[in-house]
Amino acid sequence: WEAIRLVTTMPETVPRSRARTDTELSRNDAGTATGSNDPVDSDGLLWMLSDEYARDIVKEISEDPLPARDIADSLDLSRPTVYRRLNRLEEFGIVQTSLSLDPDGHHRQQFRSTLEEVVVSIDAGQIDVDLAA
Repeated sequence: WEAIRLVTTMPETVPRSRARTDTELSRNDAGTATGSNDPVDSDGLLWMLSDEYARDIVKEISEDPLPARDIADSLDLSRPTVYRRLNRLEEFGIVQTSLSLDPDGHHRQQFRSTLEEVVVSIDAGQIDVDLAA
């Protein structure tokens, strides 16, 4: 048994403003479980984390929630690129959304990384990926 650990430290308290249903917590679009105690789509998750833009986005929102516009500006990415990655990261349970009220009265969707740890285990030719959020 061999494990590779990728660790991102998150604050103890993460606002959970958007309640997710049991179905949302337990299934992604491929029909595989995404909770921290459930198996995940290892191939899909590893592919997602291999994407440089996705990793940069996760790093950018690991401390404070940000709107997609700010993420795009900070990373010099197009908004469609940012939204595509955010949607996919949310499917895997790595990103959580919330709404905030701007001083000008507009509601803005903000994104925050919920990822604390990714553990990749290789055992007898099988690769397993576990998330801690």
